[in-house]
Amino acid sequence: MLLNAPGGPGASWYSNAHDPISGLIYASLILAQLALARRFRRDPRWRPWRPWLLAGAAATGLILIAYAAAVTGPAAAILQRAAVTLPQAAVAPSRPGSCGAPADSVRSDSVGKASRKKGQRRQGIGQSRADFELRHSFARLEANPSPALAAHAWSGGSKPEPAAIPTWPDDSAGDRFFSTRGIADAAGAPAIVGATLPLAREMAAIPELWVVAASALVRAVVLDGLTVYHPAVSAVIALLEPVVKQELAYYADETTWDEYPESDVPLRLLGDEVLMDATWAIAGDDSLASVLALLERRLDTAFDTPGRPASLTGRAAAEALIRAFPDHFECRAPGDEACLERLRATGRTSSNPLCDLVRDKVIAPEDALPVGLTILAALADLARTSAFSVLDAST
Repeated sequence: MLLNAPGGPGASWYSNAHDPISGLIYASLILAQLALARRFRRDPRWRPWRPWLLAGAAATGLILIAYAAAVTGPAAAILQRAAVTLPQAAVAPSRPGSCGAPADSVRSDSVGKASRKKGQRRQGIGQSRADFELRHSFARLEANPSPALAAHAWSGGSKPEPAAIPTWPDDSAGDRFFSTRGIADAAGAPAIVGATLPLAREMAAIPELWVVAASALVRAVVLDGLTVYHPAVSAVIALLEPVVKQELAYYADETTWDEYPESDVPLRLLGDEVLMDATWAIAGDDSLASVLALLERRLDTAFDTPGRPASLTGRAAAEALIRAFPDHFECRAPGDEACLERLRATGRTSSNPLCDLVRDKVIAPEDALPVGLTILAALADLARTSAFSVLDAST
């Protein structure tokens, strides 16, 4: 495919432009496969095709290297055809109509379905216009995932109305608690009451919805005054339950960590970030031993509900919090090291207290989110004080 050699006698401007443009096109053959592989990693339905795309990208790169090394040789034409054909074969299953009926028949059927749905809506039966727009919003989100679009879809197509964050004197326990990033993110999340929730399959397939859902749950129990037993809160917890169980399975098997979605996942967001920041706000400069004793009492009260597992005690939850705390913050108060040594002797931590409670069979996997939210609500109540130390406010 070489024209007169660029820069050589008789070479035209399009001859000089041919090679760099061809180089960009050849590079795009590799990049397209890598981009699809990255996207398929986050979609369970397409994830099995990801290894083939990665292999195709690697093979295309090797063929192009061989072609560049022998561009005027006898095998150049074959290598070039192979470099162009292989990527097309690799991405073929992702094209519209390739996994079912031909594109034309799919389009025709879709038009027919749309016409029938319009007629049903005029007669007051079938899917409403609002439901149609809602499903369309989530479909657009699945095709072009982004946190902003996820929050937009969750709020029924409008911008979420932020929650009010209470203000407290500087350096007080209340100021420390309500100034953390997790609470700021929760304030900007959609309210759960009245939210337009995704379907279960949409929630499972779109990681951006996990972040919105987790932040909305934090907002509900900390800023909106709801409990984990509120129907709207329970509905979101139920939607996230399969995602949480999958997350716990990944935590249990370190060999799969490289396959994990890059977005924040519910237990990581709640356990590693929000609960650890909340524990830091409660601890302040007080000794961990004194904070541990206070947390045990408060969490025992918070867990005093019908149907609570006998293994879930204030002591178990408080120890999980304090045991994980040094993985996130420094502990310098007198006696802190002795307290931590005692806790390390009775258990180990993954740096996430909720995962630790599940691993130690204190709670069932499906209880991880509601228990974490119950702990967070108790810490929020404890932090609502103008005092620097929660110990002073609790006496």
